[in-house]
Amino acid sequence: TRPAQGECMTTTVTTNRRADAAVLRRIWRLHFWVGLFAAPMLVILACSGLVILYSQPINDLLNRDLFLVEPGSATVPLDDQLATASSHVAETFLLDAVIPPAAGDRATRVDFVNPEDPAYPQGEGNATQVFVNPYTGAYLGQREELSGIVGFANQMHRLFGNDGPQVHLPSVGHLINPSAYPDATIPVGTANLWLELSAVWILVLMASGLYLWWPRAIESAKPLLRVRWGKGGRIRWRDLHALTGVIIAVILIGYVLSGLTW
Repeated sequence: TRPAQGECMTTTVTTNRRADAAVLRRIWRLHFWVGLFAAPMLVILACSGLVILYSQPINDLLNRDLFLVEPGSATVPLDDQLATASSHVAETFLLDAVIPPAAGDRATRVDFVNPEDPAYPQGEGNATQVFVNPYTGAYLGQREELSGIVGFANQMHRLFGNDGPQVHLPSVGHLINPSAYPDATIPVGTANLWLELSAVWILVLMASGLYLWWPRAIESAKPLLRVRWGKGGRIRWRDLHALTGVIIAVILIGYVLSGLTW
């Protein structure tokens, strides 16, 4: 006996829904694994970048005794301030920079470097910063450039350049023109390599996320631009994740395509 027309239609719809569900599962797995690879790098860059962006208020809060002073009527000559700073570091230290106060309530900062410290790329510059009251000439204290939360954020952010551990990769320039590029390999920072690979996979992350968010019959009850706060649990987190991802997708795609991450 031949199946009725309605039964054929029901079988076709069921088969299509199963196929759609299978595709969704594959895209979800892709989205999940790409997120595990790229998201940590984005989080580290974003958090360390925010700390660097707000370095001044953070330093004013955590190192108030070094950065802020009570304004006075007259300042001590800069040479005298420099002499005070120099007397509080080792004689072998070399003067690196003098930063006069940027405002009336700021201290003078004098940077020194230790000539025995390894230079870049073998080591990372870590100047000793000495702070002097410009009005009284009093020594306020000193700190290492890479100390504290701001210094740590700078190290983490800088890690995604070619600082830190490196690997040697084949040089394309050498393959094309060996005489102009005699080195067969070039050193590349491992974190920088992670960043550049992630830049490509971020596009896959955004594309798969938009695909999962896009409305379809199999998920007809799913909202597009609102969060079902009353549902709670996984549904609420899913809606919040989807809405946030869609909002930042345009910005993040523009960020990657602008070339900053390459």
